Amino acid sequence: MELREYLRVNGLTQEGFAANAGLTQPTISNIVNRVGSVSLDIALRIEHLTMGDVLAKELPISKGSQRSLRTIGLLARSGAFQ
Repeated sequence: MELREYLRVNGLTQEGFAANAGLTQPTISNIVNRVGSVSLDIALRIEHLTMGDVLAKELPISKGSQRSLRTIGLLARSGAFQ
């Protein structure tokens, strides 16, 4: 689910979600409007706060963050975190 849809379905404002995420409303607006990219930390924070409804891999993350996210996924599937 996209962040825009998550906010709408849950009756949340960008300001309210930003406050819960420890981010600014302009940052959330940029993510919703897919302007620029976000760090892996922010993408994972959003995934955590939305309990997986918004996946980090679906957010506009940088190329380096995409590689890191793929590595985390591979390690998790291999059982490295158990």
